[in-house]
Amino acid sequence: MSEFRNEFSWSKSRDEVFQTCPRQYYFNYYGYWGGWQQNAPERTRQIYILKNLKNRYLWRVINDNYYSQSATIKIPVPFSS
Repeated sequence: MSEFRNEFSWSKSRDEVFQTCPRQYYFNYYGYWGGWQQNAPERTRQIYILKNLKNRYLWRVINDNYYSQSATIKIPVPFSS
């Protein structure tokens, strides 16, 4: 299996990010690359984790909604004699 590579590419949205803040561009597209690997450098792993964090409030709403909906679902139990 071939290894993933992060190769340079251009798009309008990437260019807008770069024009706004080159540091943001670096972190968004290159700084995090390889942070999922076990042997990733600490800095790369930190960037990867920060890039992939989700809003805690959002997860709380999803979690609460899931449990409130699953409590109302009735699962039929087969009758065996």
